[in-house]
Amino acid sequence: MSDSVVHLCSQLGELTDKGRETTLALGERLRHLYVDQLGFMPKIISDADMIYLRATPMARALDSVQQSFVGMYPLSARTASFPPPTIITRAPADETLFPNESNCRRFSQLSRAFAQRTADRCKCSIRFSRRHRQVHSDLKKGNETKEMDYLNSLISKWMPADSPRVAVDSHPRVSGIMDTVNSTLAHGPRTRLPSAFYDPKGREIIDKIGTEEWFSGYKESEEYRKLGIGALVGDIVGRMVGSAEGSGSDGLLEVAGVDGDLGSGRGGESGIKFAMSGCHDTTLAATLSSLGAFDQ
Repeated sequence: MSDSVVHLCSQLGELTDKGRETTLALGERLRHLYVDQLGFMPKIISDADMIYLRATPMARALDSVQQSFVGMYPLSARTASFPPPTIITRAPADETLFPNESNCRRFSQLSRAFAQRTADRCKCSIRFSRRHRQVHSDLKKGNETKEMDYLNSLISKWMPADSPRVAVDSHPRVSGIMDTVNSTLAHGPRTRLPSAFYDPKGREIIDKIGTEEWFSGYKESEEYRKLGIGALVGDIVGRMVGSAEGSGSDGLLEVAGVDGDLGSGRGGESGIKFAMSGCHDTTLAATLSSLGAFDQ
């Protein structure tokens, strides 16, 4: 059997066929809402210069935008002379569509600190004060240690020999196990792990720990919010202001232009009507957490 048949994805984190189906369906739902029901977007377009399309450098994010766009405007809804749509990407150092740890040292420090705090809370923590030799223990840590013991009783037998105990900072990490479980649930029985991974209580524990590790900082630290997702929220607000003012800062100057000329679309468009970005779960959860809208 060839490698193309054996492997679901040729690249790490690539969009699967199921992912392509669901993002195409998303585009179809958007068309039903904004074209058929609201009449906000045209039924047929001759170019895409009224639509702001953007994706992170990750291949799956670009695929998601492309599939969603095709679902919203299939070939039957585009003219024969329709030119390729503009999809904006930024250099990794300038990317704001996800919390960019790799290009902000301070945010990377904070991320590691919050992740380590979660790891420490999930370990048995009995320590002695150097001055008073007094045993300090934390009831919450003890309770969470019981949760980790329960999790290990379920799935530790499948952990690798060099990392036999499930932990926040194990290999694989708890968050990695969570991603794997959720992806197999989305792709049906042929991809399923042993049944212990789907234990309801175990999944609740994994979700709780993963959420705290990745997103608690956004609720607790203004600096974390600013560095992690503030730039993206600033981009969105800037485009909203640009749309209200008609200044071109709504994204038109980035996507439009005939032969490289900026300021109007190839069909005479003078503003952006619809924006769609290919991003990540960390983008959505970070934004919602920062705005106080993420129900953990």
